[in-house]
Amino acid sequence: MTDFSALLDQDRNQPARRLAVVDAAGFDAFTERLSPRERTMAEAARFVPTPGAVLLLPGSDSGDWWAVAAVDDAARLGPWDLAPAAERLPGGRYRLEGATAGDALHGWLMAQHRPQRHRTQAKPQPER
Repeated sequence: MTDFSALLDQDRNQPARRLAVVDAAGFDAFTERLSPRERTMAEAARFVPTPGAVLLLPGSDSGDWWAVAAVDDAARLGPWDLAPAAERLPGGRYRLEGATAGDALHGWLMAQHRPQRHRTQAKPQPER
């Protein structure tokens, strides 16, 4: 069974990748705040802020990066809004930026749940 307590942690300023959320209505304003390098990467990836889309952007240091998750309404996250991001992002620790997770934590957790009861062999999943 999935240990959900390992998937959520209190923010104690531990190292984590940024996870920003954006919706179609706020996308233009969001891209204006990006650096020229980040904006170029978003354009090259042909990122469209449709719910469920995920974008990885370069950070300021070599090897550093952060993520953007497109949702239906960034001001009010629903229970399944973060589920696609949890499925698609590489394993690691993430810090939600510019939004309150609230009900969206449900989708974040459920997307990482792997039922084991009726499986003969569990498939290993990367840590998130």
